[in-house]
Amino acid sequence: MTLEEQILERGKIAGKIEGTIQEKQQVLIRLLEKKFGTLDDDNKQLVLENRDKEQLDRAIDLILDADSVGEVLSPLR
Repeated sequence: MTLEEQILERGKIAGKIEGTIQEKQQVLIRLLEKKFGTLDDDNKQLVLENRDKEQLDRAIDLILDADSVGEVLSPLR
């Protein structure tokens, strides 16, 4: 594999990771708003600034049992 091909492949992988993170952010925001109503700007920004896939997954997993937005977002803090 040439250097150019390696660079292109790394770019594709980085793009897929970024897409996955953005998808998780949007799912989390959508579920939070469905359960708790419109999110305030600070909480929405907290979700959108988080780039950790595992933290986003933990927050999504908390949605069903959580009693508050703060409880769901606790893994992101």
